[in-house]
Amino acid sequence: MLITGKKIFFKIIISSSLNNLGCTSGIGRETAKALALKGAHVIMANRNLRLSDELKKEIYAEKSDAKVDLIACDLSSLQSVVAAAKEFKDNHWPLHALILNAGVFGPEQKVTIDGFETTHGVNHVAHQLLIRELLPVLRQSAPSRIVVVASHSHRHSGIKTTDPLESKLEKLCPTPTSGFSTYRLYALSKLCNVLMAFKLHREEHKNHISVYVLHPGSMIATDISRSYGFGAQIMNFFVKPFTKTISQGAATNVYLAGSNEIHDVGLFLNIFF
Repeated sequence: MLITGKKIFFKIIISSSLNNLGCTSGIGRETAKALALKGAHVIMANRNLRLSDELKKEIYAEKSDAKVDLIACDLSSLQSVVAAAKEFKDNHWPLHALILNAGVFGPEQKVTIDGFETTHGVNHVAHQLLIRELLPVLRQSAPSRIVVVASHSHRHSGIKTTDPLESKLEKLCPTPTSGFSTYRLYALSKLCNVLMAFKLHREEHKNHISVYVLHPGSMIATDISRSYGFGAQIMNFFVKPFTKTISQGAATNVYLAGSNEIHDVGLFLNIFF
């Protein structure tokens, strides 16, 4: 059962080139739509408001009394992230669930406006800043939740527990000249997501903020999967009958953001397929 009438701030960019496709396809689209149709007030923050507005109209066509608002936000710009958080706070909305569903894989743009390697900057740094800006609202709105969409690939970061701390930090904060493969950059960014989520849990549980991190499923046919390379796309074609659908991939997001049946906190939910 979903908690109706709650404010859900929904941040989604799923693209290989920082063009926001999350509002018209993929796990983000299904998550936003499912929550809005069940009565949540969904605030979608996206780079491309035209595409967001198309989804908003689709939701209203199915549920005329739905509550959906849009905020412009480009995760490759920290200034844009701060501005998006300010716009949210200026509306004096409560915040009961913050869903961090953004992800880029192999972006064409290698460096963000602020000088970060793009995969690291978009997948992790921008999210961490958004959380920092909205934490006061989450605390005021408690009990509230943070849902971080990570990936099973965080296990493939190449970092060993025996590595010196300096080496770990250097790998976790890659630069455009680090020489890591596209997949490893993605895996490192998702490891950052996981580490951030567990630190947030330790620090914010006392403030009645529940933090969850999840792997939505492997080789799901979303727009981000088109960036995997030709070989991986061939494998994706053959494994598709055995993997989750996009709607099934979004189900964990929806459950963690809106269910009143979940009691455990600080969890990593991983259903491989």
